[in-house]
Amino acid sequence: MCRKLFLVAFLALMVVGLNRVSPAIAALSVGAEIGGNFIGTLEIAGRTRTKSVRLPKNTTVDPALLSGLTVEYYFVDKGVLRYDWPDWMKNFSIALDVTHNQLAFGHQTTNFICQDPDWGTLSLPEFNGYVLTFSLLFKYRFPLIKQPDFPDGRLFLYVGVGPGISYSYLEANNNIVGNDSAVGHGTATSPTLVAESGISLFVVKDVSIDLFFRYRYSAPRYEFNVGVCGAPLYVNFDNNSYNAALRIAYHF
Repeated sequence: MCRKLFLVAFLALMVVGLNRVSPAIAALSVGAEIGGNFIGTLEIAGRTRTKSVRLPKNTTVDPALLSGLTVEYYFVDKGVLRYDWPDWMKNFSIALDVTHNQLAFGHQTTNFICQDPDWGTLSLPEFNGYVLTFSLLFKYRFPLIKQPDFPDGRLFLYVGVGPGISYSYLEANNNIVGNDSAVGHGTATSPTLVAESGISLFVVKDVSIDLFFRYRYSAPRYEFNVGVCGAPLYVNFDNNSYNAALRIAYHF
């Protein structure tokens, strides 16, 4: 479904862009993005009211589809919401980015690091959920190629960094072996640090395509509604995720 919506958005932006003649890099742009989210391995810490445990960095996370929307404002005197900014600001922009990706841990057996011998080895349940991230990026772009129809640049290299906030949901969809009560779901809201770098190409006057790599850091802490032996179970880990994605944007 996400792929179909992305294709429709791409075709619509291309048609509109081909029928308009206006300066490239207008002040406002709206874009749709799609790509992959990769985490790799996690070091997970968990605790109840009386016990604390952690897992070594061998808990694998499934790759997932990433989708999102971006609204970006360029400090130029062109297009919608234009303003006579100083000339040195023309390569700066600010972007509000919203992304969604699945978060899934496959069923796996691992060794807990704990003083209590009863927690030595445990079979983890399958965790499935999602992450919704809102970020505010401050960007700077470097013009690589300029043409007469694109005096401000047609091909750019850009970098961006900024804060964000992530809301995530995890659900255990089967029981831990030997503990039928250790199931449930948990939510977490955590601050996020985002860094992004990529290349941007104007394919027509008002439509650009970005290929980019993004790094996101957050440290969510989940409180599961049903925990071990009836006690709440708290789980936290460093969620270092890496995104490789494509963005198509229309410039107003």
